[in-house]
Amino acid sequence: MTFSSLDDLKKHLVAARQWSAFPRQGNQARLPRMLGKGDCCPVGLARIPLWSLSDFRLMKKVGEGALSEVFQAMHIPSRTTVAVKLYTKASLTHFTRRQIEREIELQSRLRHPHIVQLYGAFEDHNSIVLVEEYASMGNLLRHISRIGSLSEAHIVQNVMQPVLQALLYLHEQGIIHRDLKPENLLLAGGILKLADFGTAINTRQERAVSRVGTLDQMAPEVLECPDRSDPQLHKGRIDLAYNTSADVWALGVLTHELLTGKAPFAQLTQQQTIEAILSGVIATVPLGISEAAQDFLSACLQRNPSTRPSVTHLLDHSWIQGQHGESRALLLLKSLSQASLASSVERHSSEESETIVCSLLASPEREEASSASPVKSKIVRAGKYMHDRLCSHESRTLSDPLLRDQQPCDAPKHS
Repeated sequence: MTFSSLDDLKKHLVAARQWSAFPRQGNQARLPRMLGKGDCCPVGLARIPLWSLSDFRLMKKVGEGALSEVFQAMHIPSRTTVAVKLYTKASLTHFTRRQIEREIELQSRLRHPHIVQLYGAFEDHNSIVLVEEYASMGNLLRHISRIGSLSEAHIVQNVMQPVLQALLYLHEQGIIHRDLKPENLLLAGGILKLADFGTAINTRQERAVSRVGTLDQMAPEVLECPDRSDPQLHKGRIDLAYNTSADVWALGVLTHELLTGKAPFAQLTQQQTIEAILSGVIATVPLGISEAAQDFLSACLQRNPSTRPSVTHLLDHSWIQGQHGESRALLLLKSLSQASLASSVERHSSEESETIVCSLLASPEREEASSASPVKSKIVRAGKYMHDRLCSHESRTLSDPLLRDQQPCDAPKHS
C-alpha cells in the first residue's frame, strides 16, 4: 500500500487505531492509556479504570524539573487532592521516555510512610502524566529557613530518622535513590517523605554506571562515571558500577547542610566542587557540633565507598541513638501513627498546617524516660501513642466518605 502524502498516511493509521506517534491537532477527544496504578492509590481514583487529564483541575504550579512540571491538582470525580507531574511528549527522547517508564515502574511498587506514593500514571497523545500523593507543606528547606537553626536532637528525630527509614526500605530492595537532597524531602501532613524517583535505579535489575543526580550531592564514584546518553550505555562496565553507598554519601552532604545551614560546596565554583568531591576534601563543620555528629558525618563522607557504613549501621550510630534514640521497631510504630494523621493535617488551612508543621519540627515529643528505660516501657508508650491517634482519626474517618477514600497505606512489608 502506498500513500501520496504524510497526511494520507496519518489518516490511515488513525483509522486503523494505530496512530499514537504524533499528537493530534486541535481539541479533538483523546483516548488516554493507563501506564499503571500504585498499590496505595486512593479508592476514589482506583475505582476509575481510565484516567484523563481533563479529569484533573490543575490548581497551581508547585515545582518543575528539566523535563517536567508539577502541579497541585484536584481529581474532579473523587475530589481527591493530588500532585500531577506532567511530561510533554514533544520534549522527550527515546532515552528520557525510557527513564520515565523506569520511574513509574519503580515508584508504583514502593509503599512506605516516609516515601511519596505514586498513585498511578497515564499518557495521552501530548503528555505523560504521573499522579502522586500531594505534600501541601512543600520541601524541607522552606521550613528550615522559617524556623532557623535546629538542635541536633531535632535534626535526628525529625529529619534523619525518617530519611534513614526510607533509605533502609529502598536499599533492602537494591534501589538507589541517586538524588537525595533537601528539595526532594517533602512534608505531607507534617510527615517527612522522600520524593522524586526520576533517577532512581534498581541494582538487582541493572547496573548503576552513569553520572546522574545533582552535582553537590554526587558521591565520588558517581562523579567518576560518564554522563549517560543511552539507557544501555556502559551497562557491561563492571568497573564503573556503584551501589547504595552513593546514597550514604548524599546523606552526609544533607547532614552537613542541616548542621551548618549551608551545603559543604556552596561557596565553590562547579570545577572546584568537582575537584573537592573527587579528592574527598569536605568543608569542616563549625565548633559546637557534638563529637557524635561529627563522627556520623565523617563516616558518611568517606572517599572510599567500601568504608562507608550501611544505612542499617547508621540507624544504630550513637548520634542517632543518643538523641533519645529508639529501636527500629519503635520508629516504625511512630511512622505508622504519624501516617494515620497525615491526611487529617492536610485538611487544615495553609496557615494552620504551617503552624502544625513548624511545631512538629521545632518541638518533638519529649521522652519521659531516659534512653536507659526498659524496652518494654518504650513499646507500651509508643503503642499508646499510635492507638490514641489511630482511634481519634478512625472515628472521624468512618463518618466521612471522602476521608474513607483517602486513608493512608498499611505498614510496609519489611522489618
